[in-house]
Amino acid sequence: MKARTVIPALIVCVLFQVVLPNTIWLYETLRVQLVLIAVALFSLQEDWFGGAMTGVAGGFIMDLFSGGRIGVYALCYGIVGMMVGRVQERLFKENLVTIATVMVAASLLSAIFVVHLLGLYGIEYDFFGEFLKRIVPSAAANAIVGCTIFSMARKIRRGIRAAQKRYYW
Repeated sequence: MKARTVIPALIVCVLFQVVLPNTIWLYETLRVQLVLIAVALFSLQEDWFGGAMTGVAGGFIMDLFSGGRIGVYALCYGIVGMMVGRVQERLFKENLVTIATVMVAASLLSAIFVVHLLGLYGIEYDFFGEFLKRIVPSAAANAIVGCTIFSMARKIRRGIRAAQKRYYW
């Protein structure tokens, strides 16, 4: 992926993620992480280094807009992007079950990394208490939204290829 497509997509995801809590009443329970979804989907198309750089860029943009500790999301999303980029060679990426599994794994890994990094800052967080209450529903919501975005992107990509074949011999 080119940086000219990744960075604007990540910025749009961050803006939607900042606007969603004010518009959707169910957002507190089903916290969809659009930036993490974008990082995982871009990392499925890149190698481990491209996935890590996409994760760091998305996490840094998220850190700037979240108003929290700078570097927490950048490090977490960078590690998740690297791990997804590392295993993407062994995955059949056209299967929606695979995409859903990657989204759930990325969500759970991100939650674990965020809790441990916040622990380094001295912020205590009851991980096991919030696991069933917020983290698992958030992982399921990320899987559903990630599969939907992946399916739409695949249809758009196929339409563009068909148009290119039709008009450019």
